Amino acid sequence: MRYRLALTATGARHTTVVRHRHVVQAPTGKPPVIKALRSGRSTVEYVGGQVTVATTVKHVKRCHLSVAPAGVTVTGVGVCSAGDRAWRLQLPPNPAESSIAYTATLTAVGSHGRRTTNAVTVTARAHPPPCPGQTSTATPTTMSMFNDPSTGQPADQSRVVAAEINLICAAQLPVRGEHTQIWMAQFVFTLDDVAQALVWAHRYQHADVHLVLDGSNEFMFNPDGSHVPNVAYDDVVANLPSSSLVVCGPNAGTVGRPVVPDDEDESAVFPAGTGCAGDNILHVKLLAISAVDPAGDPAVFSSSQNFSTGAMTAGFNDGLQVVGDAALYGLDAAYIDRLAGNRQQADLGLQLGPAAHDSGGARLWSTFYPRNLTDKFPDGDPNATAHDAATDSLAATLRNVRCTAPGRYAGDHSHGARTTIRIAMFVYRTREAVTAALDRLGDDGCDIGIIYSVISAPVLQDLESHGIRATQLYTEDYTPPSGQPTRLFVHDKFVLISGGIAVAGRAESNQDLVLAGSPNLTDKALYDNDEAGLAYQQTATAAAGSTPIFDGYAHDWDRLLAVAASLS
Repeated sequence: MRYRLALTATGARHTTVVRHRHVVQAPTGKPPVIKALRSGRSTVEYVGGQVTVATTVKHVKRCHLSVAPAGVTVTGVGVCSAGDRAWRLQLPPNPAESSIAYTATLTAVGSHGRRTTNAVTVTARAHPPPCPGQTSTATPTTMSMFNDPSTGQPADQSRVVAAEINLICAAQLPVRGEHTQIWMAQFVFTLDDVAQALVWAHRYQHADVHLVLDGSNEFMFNPDGSHVPNVAYDDVVANLPSSSLVVCGPNAGTVGRPVVPDDEDESAVFPAGTGCAGDNILHVKLLAISAVDPAGDPAVFSSSQNFSTGAMTAGFNDGLQVVGDAALYGLDAAYIDRLAGNRQQADLGLQLGPAAHDSGGARLWSTFYPRNLTDKFPDGDPNATAHDAATDSLAATLRNVRCTAPGRYAGDHSHGARTTIRIAMFVYRTREAVTAALDRLGDDGCDIGIIYSVISAPVLQDLESHGIRATQLYTEDYTPPSGQPTRLFVHDKFVLISGGIAVAGRAESNQDLVLAGSPNLTDKALYDNDEAGLAYQQTATAAAGSTPIFDGYAHDWDRLLAVAASLS
């Protein structure tokens, strides 16, 4: 407040003003105080998010929080008086590939118009670059997919690999501090797009990556036995934490192994000692991710696909993706976690599965390997057929099949009232319990068809003697409509059963069952390799009309049969 001061002197006749001036009196009351303005977090992700800004103010009549640059919604304090105060800032998504620093400034006004300010900064992370190799940003769903090397078109050849990359790229940002977990076990890992997608998910989505590889992946091997560095492997080593990668077996990094492409899981081809739990190789092709959509749904991807160029351009492969099944994810993640222990574990497959359960209108379960019930593991003879009844999961499933009364809606039974069995298999050797079960079903009238790349002569003769049709899809000399001459072969490993299946000990009709994954029909796959499979069973009804997962596989089997016929 201003006051006018004057000195007046009074004499006998006159009064004289000597001087006057304005004097400002110091106001009463204490100045406004803002204790340090604090933010609940200093950084938000590129998708934006809510941040709480809080402080304690004293001697304040009013205050205002402003944020620059513009675009931030501020809610919270109405009338600002003394005490603890908080505001909520809603930061928008950041579309730029550089971070944005938002400064929140609090201006407080006290008595006599006195002011003070304080500020805090919150940074929105940069928008990440595109995920390497991603071909679709659609929300993942349960589905089956199949590649087609016969066209020579890269988009057809890479369908399964592209689907797995898209799933990796769908890994979600942390929610309430919980990081997305990516679990992958893979036999051949030489595609750098897959490696870069894993690195991207770790770097930009902050996912925890757990990658378990067969011990042969440090190098890429040429048909002549020579080797060169594996860029995909090197990129993972250079860009992921060392704890992210496990390379299996005491012979990991062994070079100079022979390459016999038509017999991939025999120890003569891949020397024993490059697997984790089994004593031969890690032949798994399995991916499990804990959150792939905003709802936090997990996903599992089980396939026959190796991550190599040759596996895409020459081999037919399949993949089965299941989204939203927490039990299935937990089981498959636990299996990969056990593999990551990198020690031989007898009966690992029998310890972990199957755990059949209903989910999304289907009955699902996983199967894991090795399965070995002998007292000595891996010494002795693990391939004793006496153990097959207890260890061979496929044989056990086939024992539940009923050939008559398949049902009206399961699969396509227009040919007659017979259950159908369709098998697409890269290698079929031994597995006496499986062959015996198929023989019985052939005798009982089931309609059985097998497409294979390699089959042992005794098995083929045995199957055909029981009325089972077996067709080879394999050639060393194939020229696609566009592209260079190449091999062409079925590398799928799936079994389809449509019709009568005993469920919980009771025969049920209209059952459509898909068994997919990494195991070939060999004793090595059963007893010695690390392998994983996935079962997906649905009941066909008049209302549903079809079972989409099974129908996709059945259509693919028919396509394989047509390709095989065109090669003959």
